Amino acid sequence: MDTLFCVIFWSLNMFYLSKKLDPNLLNVMIIFLLTLVQTFGYSYLGTELAEEAEAVGKAIYDLPWYEHSVELQRFYRLMIQRTQRPTGITGAKFFIVQLTTFASVVQMSYSYYLVLRDVLNKL
Repeated sequence: MDTLFCVIFWSLNMFYLSKKLDPNLLNVMIIFLLTLVQTFGYSYLGTELAEEAEAVGKAIYDLPWYEHSVELQRFYRLMIQRTQRPTGITGAKFFIVQLTTFASVVQMSYSYYLVLRDVLNKL
């Protein structure tokens, strides 16, 4: 839902910025940049979280687990199993927010802006 909102909001903002030159232009630009920075921040932190979770799994796997007690070996196994599931910030429980998601949202927003501009120019 958040991704859809961003695509629609950014597309309409780009269209407004390209068509209007009025006193509200600065306000719209500030709102546009703030939403862009906020979404990038979530995406960046989601990527960092996923990379760190993967690093934890690799570190546990590289431990000399066979030298420890059976109880610790069981805990290591549980930790490794947990790190095999994707870890990250989710968007509405549908997708994991990462920088690749952010890039696709920006690209989709620009594509929709171009389509909207072409359709409205033909009217």
